[in-house]
Amino acid sequence: MEDGMVFVVEYDIPETPKLRQRFYRAIRKYLAENNIYGRYSTQSVVITRDYNFACFVFDAAIRVGGRAVMYEAKEIRHYIDDRFGSEPLTRGMLIHA
Repeated sequence: MEDGMVFVVEYDIPETPKLRQRFYRAIRKYLAENNIYGRYSTQSVVITRDYNFACFVFDAAIRVGGRAVMYEAKEIRHYIDDRFGSEPLTRGMLIHA
């Protein structure tokens, strides 16, 4: 994989609590079984360098009756002024294998 390449999965899952729990439980289980540390949010987007995890999230969203789109993107690095103590939001959302 090209350096700086990431996979972005944008998903929309049903609001039904049971289906949402099933979706997030499946993600937690996948991360644990594959010894992957990662943070993810409920903002309906996962950004990862791990193609298999991206496919898993995509499929999990479809299985609970949701929709998903997966993109291959190039992470663009840019100058971060030290006066601003945080990194770009997407950097914090990256899940590393």
